[in-house]
Amino acid sequence: MTTQVSTEPATRLPLIPLDLAAADLPAAVTDFVRWELGRLLDLAPELVDLIGEPMTSLGVGSVAGLELQRRLEAALPVRINLPRLLGAQSATVLIDDLVAQLAARRAESAEPVGSAAGR
Repeated sequence: MTTQVSTEPATRLPLIPLDLAAADLPAAVTDFVRWELGRLLDLAPELVDLIGEPMTSLGVGSVAGLELQRRLEAALPVRINLPRLLGAQSATVLIDDLVAQLAARRAESAEPVGSAAGR
């Protein structure tokens, strides 16, 4: 019996920090999605094509799409529409949606200007 050695990193990619600057959010989400797609498709993250291929052409069908949805929703405070994920023309469409959701969530939780704390 042959034992296979995994080349996958032993630790998970760190979650996106809550205090991450808004300008850094797109790059952090891109790295995270690239890493998760790489894990899902058994590819090195740098080999995942984010802009040139629809999700289905990347190998993200219904089962893989469900798994990706589960992983992303477990790691990030987002909701992912599975038909939209599967129909995305590229991973960048998914990334843009995630960035928008995370930015909106941050805006909702931000303290309003002129609050009692600022007086």
